[in-house]
Amino acid sequence: MLKSSFIENHYGEMLEIPSSVEDALLSLYSVDKISDINCSLKKSIAEKMKMFSGFENYKNKHREYTLYYFLVNFYKAWRPLLDLYYSGQIQTSINVLELGVGPGSTTFGLISFYKYLAIENPEQQFYLNLILIEKEKEFIDIFNSIFNFYKKDIPKNLQITYQFENITIDENFSTTIFDINFDLILESNMLNANEYISEQTVDSLLKELSAKLKKQGSIIFIEPADKSLKNYLPQTRKNLTKYCLNIFAPCNCGTSCNQLCMAKSFIPKSNIIEDLKKNSIIKNIKDFHYFEYIVLRKDGLLKCILEPNKIQLSQINEHIGEEISFNAFILFSFKKKDSFRIKVCDCSCKDKEIWITIPISLFYKQKITELEINRGCVIKITKAKIVNNSNIDCENNTRITIRR
Repeated sequence: MLKSSFIENHYGEMLEIPSSVEDALLSLYSVDKISDINCSLKKSIAEKMKMFSGFENYKNKHREYTLYYFLVNFYKAWRPLLDLYYSGQIQTSINVLELGVGPGSTTFGLISFYKYLAIENPEQQFYLNLILIEKEKEFIDIFNSIFNFYKKDIPKNLQITYQFENITIDENFSTTIFDINFDLILESNMLNANEYISEQTVDSLLKELSAKLKKQGSIIFIEPADKSLKNYLPQTRKNLTKYCLNIFAPCNCGTSCNQLCMAKSFIPKSNIIEDLKKNSIIKNIKDFHYFEYIVLRKDGLLKCILEPNKIQLSQINEHIGEEISFNAFILFSFKKKDSFRIKVCDCSCKDKEIWITIPISLFYKQKITELEINRGCVIKITKAKIVNNSNIDCENNTRITIRR
């Protein structure tokens, strides 16, 4: 198996953005640092950044979008890529199709993932052939500029070729224009109402993508973890069987599951982000953000298979006050002052939310890391107490096991 200690050990941390990427973004404004931008332009940037909520219109705002959101989304693709890595499904030479590339944050996230694989496996040759779909010509120009800066960071045993198709994703989109099949198909923040994409278009696209996916290839969809956009990935889930696709990760629940599940990615360390705050261009910047993703295949492979539970989580209201042992997929987790709260599902829950509370002392006593409780992992709980119809508490004698 390929070595990947850097990715495994650091994904759950606040990683730094490569200096070459920061230089590339600053070059869009022909400055060395954000403070060098004149006051009127700073004000204009701040006003344009306020507009990025709800339905997106990028006209005359491509640089502003890239300056912040390229950084925020840079490492997001590592989460589903790690799902494939842990299952031995990362290939050294792949053809990639990416839809709605924008300025390229997901693309460069993929490239950086392979960069670290190449560094840790110097005897192995890696090859990425990228077909990139983007309707905004301005984003294509920005991508090319960033790549020219970043390419000096690419190790010699990683070869990258790419070509853009300046076309629109709509109901008439057809992947038959490409004469190759793909090992990996990527999409991030495009298949939702904010980008004027209808559910009918998503359905039509699934059919096309399935036809161009290799038998042992994967499709990764990444979308905002926004309740207002909740219908898109569940609707995708319901259409899978029509096109011979199966859910590989983060779970293998049936098509009736409508849980809104979130993965967490830390906002990277960046001088640009700090300077955007210092110069009052962006006022509220959190340490992390949440997103939803799904990995699809058509060979039936699953990342994890749950052992059946004696008591299904959907039935815990019938066992309040009792001890329970169970297996479940982790859907979401967050840290409180003295405990972790983890949302779980054993494929029986559908819309029902089930939460586990784990004391921090127990968490660290059993040497569990925060990366291990990210979405898509499987948790095995032995002897926890059912508090009510949606909450389970771990106690001093509770045993916790995680499968990634």
